[in-house]
Amino acid sequence: MTTSFTVNLADLTKILNQIKIAERHAAGESLTSIIGPDAALLPLGLRTVDGSFNHLLPGQELVGAADTLFPRLLPAEFRTVTDAYSVTLVPASAPGAPPGGVVITTNNYDPTIPGSHSVADADPRIISNLIVDQTLTNPAAIEAWRANEKSQAAYAAAHGGNAPPDGYTPTPAELRSILNASPDIGLSPGFNGWMTFFGQFFDHGLDLVTKGGNGTVYIPLTTDDPLYDKGRDGVVNGAINGNGVVSVDDGWGADGLFGTVDDQPN
Repeated sequence: MTTSFTVNLADLTKILNQIKIAERHAAGESLTSIIGPDAALLPLGLRTVDGSFNHLLPGQELVGAADTLFPRLLPAEFRTVTDAYSVTLVPASAPGAPPGGVVITTNNYDPTIPGSHSVADADPRIISNLIVDQTLTNPAAIEAWRANEKSQAAYAAAHGGNAPPDGYTPTPAELRSILNASPDIGLSPGFNGWMTFFGQFFDHGLDLVTKGGNGTVYIPLTTDDPLYDKGRDGVVNGAINGNGVVSVDDGWGADGLFGTVDDQPN
């Protein structure tokens, strides 16, 4: 479908007005005096780089700005993982390992609990595997294929224009080709709002990885995970074996001892 995007004089005038508001604000004028008494209600001007002045109600000018804590409306309730996952970072048999090795057994995300703030939780990967599962073992994927207009059209094109019969189970190849359907008439990419929300959540999670101070969430592999018996070399029972553990058998460094300066994190 061919679409066009047209900008007229009114659009350009609107954009110029927002730029002028931002210029006056940068020159020292307050936004409330520039915009007027309804400044807190009107979406005028341009966003600041540091996120300040997103809110113009008195006392809320820095809400949501960079390097400020998000206000809590309700008491914090930290999740406790119902399954007792654990992660062996260093086996007890490793050269130079402390007695019992290094094992993460904490399953509560509450950072006020004494001891390690790191958590062992396999659920994030389990959820991820379920979301991307486009096999016949996933009934949600089959229903998504049946409800997808493009998938149904592709079936009809391959079967003389006939729709799939009632209760038809798609082949593995058909199920792997659930075509993206645009939520409108073709103006938007073939992804829905959920994909956007997840992308923002995932991106913000990556941003927080390097900030540190909050511990680490270790994600062990369950026995039914396709990578359970593979290490970083991707070989089942290879030199770098996974077996559901965070494998560090190739990370000791040249001296072959754990806890020394030449250790290499996986």
